[in-house]
Amino acid sequence: KIGIGTKSLFEVAVTLVSSSSMDIRTFAERVLFGRELSEKLVSPGRLTDENTGQALGIIQRPARPIGLQLSSDTKKRVTFPSLAALDDPTARGRVLHFFANHELLALELMALALLRFPNAPEGFRKRLVATMRDEQKHLKLYLARMNTLGVELGTVPLNSFFWDRLSTVETPLAFVAGMSMTFEQANLDFSLFYRDAFRTVGDQCTADIMEEVLVDEIAHVRHGTHFFDQWSSPELTQWDAYRELLEYPLTPARAKGIGFTRIHRQKAGLDEDFI
Repeated sequence: KIGIGTKSLFEVAVTLVSSSSMDIRTFAERVLFGRELSEKLVSPGRLTDENTGQALGIIQRPARPIGLQLSSDTKKRVTFPSLAALDDPTARGRVLHFFANHELLALELMALALLRFPNAPEGFRKRLVATMRDEQKHLKLYLARMNTLGVELGTVPLNSFFWDRLSTVETPLAFVAGMSMTFEQANLDFSLFYRDAFRTVGDQCTADIMEEVLVDEIAHVRHGTHFFDQWSSPELTQWDAYRELLEYPLTPARAKGIGFTRIHRQKAGLDEDFI
C-alpha cells in the first residue's frame, strides 16, 4: 500500500477538496499539476471561464503522487487478468486498476486540453469540464471498489500510452479524434464486455459500475463526435476526416474494444458509413 501518513492512498483520494467557485483554468491546473490524488479529484463547484490565460506548451508528464508515476517501459507491463480468473476478487480488482489508470489519464489529458487550447469555443470547454466531472466520478467508483476487492492504485505499473499519444496534439480537432472517437469509443465495447463478465461471476456491484461508465461513455463519444463534425472539412466523410487525423500508432483499430456494439455507436452520433 502507498501510505500518506497514517492514511491509505484510497482514503486520501476520497477526501475531496471542494470549492464554491473556481475558474476553469485553475481547476485544470489543479488536476494536471496536483501532486496528491485528492487534488485531481477536486470538486470545483461552480466554474467560471473568465481567465483562460495563455496557451500551455507541451509538458513531459502530468504531476503524480509518489508511486503513481507513468511508465513507458513495455517490460514492466502486467498481463491483463483472463476471464477465467475473474472468480478471484483480486483479479477483478486488477481489471479495475487498468480502468482506473485510463480514467486518471483521460482526466489529466482533458485538463491539458483546456490549458493548451484556451481559445477553443466556450461550448467545447464547458462540455469538456462536464466530461471531466464524469471521469472523476468513474475514478472514485473504481477506487472504492478496488479498495473493497483488496487492490490499491499503484500496485500495477501505470502505462503511459494514452498520454504519449495525445499530449502533443496541436488542435482541439485532433484531440477529440484521439480521445472521444478513439479511446472513449473503444470503451463502448470494453465497458459492455466487462459489465457482462462481472455479472457472469456474480459480481453485480462491479457490473453496475461498468453499466454507469457505459452510459456516460456514450455521451462522451457523442460530445466529441458533435465537435468533430462541426470542425472537420465538409469535403471529407466522417471516416476520411478521422483517418487523416490519426498518427501511428493510433489507428482505427484502437477505437474498437472486445466485441463491437453498433447500437451504442449509433447513439453516439457516428454515421453508418463510419460504423
